[in-house]
Amino acid sequence: MQIKSGADTPEHPALFAFDNNAESYWEPAVSDNEQASLLVQFERERYITGCLFNIDNKTDTGKFRVFVINNPENKGEAIILGDTRTSQQFEARSWDNGFTIQKGKKGKFVIFEFEPTPENKMRINEIEFLFGD
Repeated sequence: MQIKSGADTPEHPALFAFDNNAESYWEPAVSDNEQASLLVQFERERYITGCLFNIDNKTDTGKFRVFVINNPENKGEAIILGDTRTSQQFEARSWDNGFTIQKGKKGKFVIFEFEPTPENKMRINEIEFLFGD
């Protein structure tokens, strides 16, 4: 799995959101009103049915969108919409793939987009994927 962020801080890179260490955290370096983003690339397509966040109470991560895709240039619609102020576990919404209605989506890339927060004091200790494959 490869992880890239639009704006990492050297002390708290995006990799820390996936290192299975609840003490470390990702803290993006974004300015006021700037969206933070994170790109995860898997070795192969994975079926994503949801995600879990581990966030301490020192942060305001807020609303986010998750896109599961095979081409990072064409995001399409978000498969997960959430707000970490109300929950830390999020299920993928149902969508029509043209043949059946599915809950979750299969893709090689996952893009997280986080809306700007007050003073952009965002920290994410861990993100865990819920897989359906």
